[in-house]
Amino acid sequence: MVTETTAKATLRQRAVHEFKELAILTAYLYVTLGAVILMKAAVLHGAGVSFTPWGIAIVKALVLAKFMLIGRAVKIGERYTTEPLIWPTLHKSFAFLVLLVVLTIIEEVVVGLFHDQSVAASLGELTGAKLYETLAGYIIMLLVLIPYIAWGVLDEALGEVLSAANFEHTIVMIFALHGMAENTSQEHFVGPVMDRINVRFSELEPGLYPSGRPPRQRSMMRLLRKRVPPSWQSAIANMVPQSVRDAVIDRSFTSGHDWPHTPGFALRADDNGYLKLNLRGREKQGMLEQRSASLARYQELVRESFSSLRTLDGTPLVQDVASITDHYRGAAVTRLPDFIVRWSGVAPAQRVNSSFGWLTGELGTGRGGNHRPDGFQIVLRPGAQRTAEAEPLAITELASIVLNTFGVA
Repeated sequence: MVTETTAKATLRQRAVHEFKELAILTAYLYVTLGAVILMKAAVLHGAGVSFTPWGIAIVKALVLAKFMLIGRAVKIGERYTTEPLIWPTLHKSFAFLVLLVVLTIIEEVVVGLFHDQSVAASLGELTGAKLYETLAGYIIMLLVLIPYIAWGVLDEALGEVLSAANFEHTIVMIFALHGMAENTSQEHFVGPVMDRINVRFSELEPGLYPSGRPPRQRSMMRLLRKRVPPSWQSAIANMVPQSVRDAVIDRSFTSGHDWPHTPGFALRADDNGYLKLNLRGREKQGMLEQRSASLARYQELVRESFSSLRTLDGTPLVQDVASITDHYRGAAVTRLPDFIVRWSGVAPAQRVNSSFGWLTGELGTGRGGNHRPDGFQIVLRPGAQRTAEAEPLAITELASIVLNTFGVA
């Protein structure tokens, strides 16, 4: 009796679970494909053709959802599970696309037979004059499948990790060294401001420049990053390895300089702006003498120039320009930027006023969010029943927290 009751409960639970999956997947397909159908309807309405296939769309979404659940049940595309997640995602997406194409063709043939159409006539509706429309539909279906499959692959990978842990005897620590928030970086103005600072400095210290003016940076990478639209840059960046992206960005900052006549330059940055001084004796081809009057004048010019940046309504763009030596000491400090430009938190500007006049620019990262220094740490201990929130700590304390948690002196 207990076994029979348990079996019924298990069967009922599976039926409820599969119904929920079918409903969620149907809704996902209806919304995503419905957006395409809505655009098609708008185009046809503009041409005077009435087209409102919403009832057909929900049936189509339901049928496709059922096909996908069948594919999952027979483990379609279950390969490359030990590879990076992008590969099982793509393999499974294409495998499901093939399955849906085959089942859709079978569906069209069966429906045609009910309407006394031959197999050739049914297939002709998918090809012939509608060939391009059919191919476009399959491409859209692939784009719809990829995020859905990616979510499932990620869920399975996390499930394997969690299932390997015995939570009765395991301490789980989850942490991020930084947070994310709205992107308020103005790093697209750092390079242009440094260019103008170097020109102004050549006017204040003409004896340091044999030609009378500082040479401009001649960098093809910087020119491309300035001219190519951010959306194109982001698309290209997603297609190449991280090492290639890093090399391109680094060379846009460091290549093409006449170093003996470059007093300072911008470094690759993220949220803040980073500036480096070209000091003689520290850099390979340094220009400014350390502890000289010229260096002091250049440092003051840097502070004044960045502090002068204002938005169209007069809001300061910069919170402060911090010297690294005011916060850090030691031999390794020479490996850090000499100045950190911290922004005031306003949205990325495209036109600002400054002591050099008006400057224009556009944030080239294509990102709506950016890193923040506030990270988080979550500790799950066996038998813990309550949550507790600790006071904020510096990132340097993380190592000692981990060691203390596991009882390591």
